[in-house]
Amino acid sequence: MKIIRISHFITLFLLFSLYSHSAFSQTIAAGSNFTLSICLDSTVKSWGYNYYGQLGLADTFDRHAPEQIPGLSGISAVDAGEWHALALKSNGTVWSWGNNFNGQLGTGYYINSSVPVQVFNLNNVKAIASGQNHCLALKSDSTVWDWGYNQYGQLGNGTTNLVACNCNPVAVPVSNLTHIIAIAGGGFHSLALRSDSTVWAWGRNNNGQLGDSTTLDSSIPVQIRALSGIVAISAGNTHSIALKSDGTIYVWGGNSNGQLGDSSLTDKYFPVKLNGLVNIMSISAGFNHSLALKNDSTMCSWGNNDFSQLGDNSLLDKNYPVSVQNISGISEINAGFSHSIALKNNFSVQAWGNNEHGIGDGTVVLFGCHCRMIPVQIINWCSPLGIDENNLNELLITVYPNPFISETTVSVKGNRKFNSIKIKDVLGREIMNEKLNQPIQANSGEWSFDLIGQDWTRGIYFLQLEDLDKKCFNKMIIIQ
Repeated sequence: MKIIRISHFITLFLLFSLYSHSAFSQTIAAGSNFTLSICLDSTVKSWGYNYYGQLGLADTFDRHAPEQIPGLSGISAVDAGEWHALALKSNGTVWSWGNNFNGQLGTGYYINSSVPVQVFNLNNVKAIASGQNHCLALKSDSTVWDWGYNQYGQLGNGTTNLVACNCNPVAVPVSNLTHIIAIAGGGFHSLALRSDSTVWAWGRNNNGQLGDSTTLDSSIPVQIRALSGIVAISAGNTHSIALKSDGTIYVWGGNSNGQLGDSSLTDKYFPVKLNGLVNIMSISAGFNHSLALKNDSTMCSWGNNDFSQLGDNSLLDKNYPVSVQNISGISEINAGFSHSIALKNNFSVQAWGNNEHGIGDGTVVLFGCHCRMIPVQIINWCSPLGIDENNLNELLITVYPNPFISETTVSVKGNRKFNSIKIKDVLGREIMNEKLNQPIQANSGEWSFDLIGQDWTRGIYFLQLEDLDKKCFNKMIIIQ
């Protein structure tokens, strides 16, 4: 790792463009009333609805609190469909479990599995994504492979399956799609982000979710020509979201519940800018609601709110962004079918919304809205951290982006001078110690951390700044 002092503040464009070199690894995932999360040791815990074995626990009983999935280790990313789940191993293989009526487990057959099984004939994968009943994989050669439900051409191979299960139970390559760096699966459509920051879409288009100004389905990828400079994508049931390098959001598709957030209930057949929402660093589209993570580590939401999945302590839909209540210090977000989850920068998880089958706090709500109206902390979750993040009221340390993959920028505000920068793991072991040639005054600039060429394991670390009085300030960072 090398540290470079930058004399002038880096623009938001540079910060967001760091994501464009690699696919983002998702460590939390929300499906239809069930949830997955990767722990520090690269194992996976699951909880919630389990009728189809989607928790991977070798049975079909619901869980009200997280339990570890047996035999599943070395996991770098997870995602959840309606009633099935995906996991990506560090060796590039993909594993799946749960409902398989549409071949969404990718095993070549249609039998449900309550334990993880390997997706057939799929290797060298670096990112995964799940739609409602179809799945996507991004391979290391930047091609995309899809499998599962295909009635509307959401597999992108130029076909639609209109007989039997309307599906393909083995992975097939998406037609004429290369140089892809990120993927997303919606209800019956799919999205891909190219290295040139353009967005491509295929599948169902009845609500304009392909963003090509029509309502015609497409079984091959079509470019959304109204978009450029995109760094992240997300797909909901009938709507889609894109994040630009300037921290603004563009939305299109279905809008019956206000899930586009543009203060209307009108579908949009081409991308429109979501005015008034800036400084966004991450997005997530749920079934009919949406989430956005701001660069101050707070979040907002909009759309369907039948189960208070917006986290605003109400049950009213919102067609404009509102703040999620009683939550801050967020590093990752994910929107499910009727609940939402967030990973905090102290490596705890919070959830809100539908709690009929177990949102993870050890309870269920069987009356009224079956919901938790504001975020609650998940219990029995993963290993504790060896060191803690300091109370940073007297010193504002901003790490951005965080989580990050190859490079991040650190900004410090406060009346202190620093003479060393360290990185420690969660057990407190020193990984890096960089002495500064001369003390650096806070507010005088930023520091860029470059991980390229270093063999860093993904996970949680602590950035530690030491001042001239030997006082240390810790800030958690997540390396993807």
